[in-house]
Amino acid sequence: ACVCACARACASAMGDEANVTVLVLFALYLLAVLGASLFAYASNRRAIAAAKKDAGPENPDRALALEQHFLGGRSLGRVVTVLTLAGTVYSGYSLIAVPADFGRNGFVGVRWFGNTVSVQFGALALAPRLRRLGLARRYVSPLAFVQDRFRSPPLSAFAVVATVVPALFFLAAQVISLRDTIATAFSGTLNPDLTTLGCCGLIVAYEWFGGMTSVAWTDVLQGAVMTLGTVGGAVLIACTWGGLEGAAQTLARARPQFYAVPSGESQMAMFAYAAGASAFFVNAFCITRVYAAKHYSSVRLAMCVIAAMEFVIKLPGMLLGVQGAARMPAVEPSQIFSAVSLALAQQSAIATILMSALLVAAMAAIMSTADSSLMALTNVAASDVLDRRLSHVPEHAFKLLSLVAMVAAVGLSYLFTDLTLLFVLQNSLLMVGVAPLFALGLYVPTMHAGVVLVSTAAGVCVAVGLTFGLRGDDEMRLLQLAGNMVGLGVLLCVAYVLHALQRRSPLGA
Repeated sequence: ACVCACARACASAMGDEANVTVLVLFALYLLAVLGASLFAYASNRRAIAAAKKDAGPENPDRALALEQHFLGGRSLGRVVTVLTLAGTVYSGYSLIAVPADFGRNGFVGVRWFGNTVSVQFGALALAPRLRRLGLARRYVSPLAFVQDRFRSPPLSAFAVVATVVPALFFLAAQVISLRDTIATAFSGTLNPDLTTLGCCGLIVAYEWFGGMTSVAWTDVLQGAVMTLGTVGGAVLIACTWGGLEGAAQTLARARPQFYAVPSGESQMAMFAYAAGASAFFVNAFCITRVYAAKHYSSVRLAMCVIAAMEFVIKLPGMLLGVQGAARMPAVEPSQIFSAVSLALAQQSAIATILMSALLVAAMAAIMSTADSSLMALTNVAASDVLDRRLSHVPEHAFKLLSLVAMVAAVGLSYLFTDLTLLFVLQNSLLMVGVAPLFALGLYVPTMHAGVVLVSTAAGVCVAVGLTFGLRGDDEMRLLQLAGNMVGLGVLLCVAYVLHALQRRSPLGA
């Protein structure tokens, strides 16, 4: 549907060279994604058939379908693992939100360079141990460790809810970003609602076709497009409009507060943002890739590449946002990325290709992150809900679950149009509701499930209560910004006290 819409639009928009170029490149990208999906489908069929033949018809491996669909048979190679993890961390939201943040808040935008360091800390703390346990215990679901470690149905149910809700919000945020980008890039050419629905349908289709293998290969395509687009775009901006120094002279006169030292409130917001990113690695789609890699050395290499890509992806975004604020002061910050890209695309034929590629890179990155989130949602629902309650889960159940998840995300995208609200909800549940389950389970061997459940529930209530209960109260603004950290502090205090009481009791560890 997306490809057909692009083709029809090209015929009716020949007067706008930049628009036509974006449409053609986007259509080519979608065709490449479809081709990768068909390749992954054929590869999965061959792998499953070979495994069943080795096992024999009388002893089929019941977990084979789940493992092949959700983990790609644990056979993702080095290049695929690196690019699929990098493509997941650097989503289209990063490409669009970094320029918007610099254009709106100026110096405060440097907080984007701190959050990836926090992601690295989270990965260093969890990935090595989860990888070893995942191989030894044959984990498929991202939450299999929680179920295996604590063996508590109430805690497992809490973990499912605390994982599914942020993942659903995250998927809805990608749908919103995709719709907004399409609306700006194809203004007057494509209907953003219908085109977004078509793209969401394509995401569901290639998840049906090839599972994790399909998602990983589309991440490879997205990573290549995103890297080339951002680097080429940065070079073009610097050659056409200049670097940061030229924009600084304009902004110093028009917006003197742009480069001012952040206030105490802004500094707290920057710190809270960076600290919250430490929980990013407990997103289900990150843990899944740790299990799916053929060799753990690929995961280590991916984390090194992610650290380097911090400057490849976000420095161009900073340049784009600052130049956009200087040269297009009337443009809304949320529209800076698309407005600057389309303006520069008019400069020359090469500029048209480069900036069109950058716009396509943003949409490709959004779709890549959306399919990763959808895959994780389906995995949790199939492995932790259906597979534990039904003696046999048919393969078409995976497809139905992914369709239901996407429909729910699209619905949420119209209900919550504020990406900030979705981000805060997602961050609160990940940092206070999910990350402690893994950290306490991995590093405190005597911790009981009841202690973890009570302390985590208390922390989540405090974090969500402070974050949303104090909205609009300027006197309590700093406490609201630190809501997640206060909630995490309450969680750790409650866990410490209950754990001490547990160990002193006759039934303690």
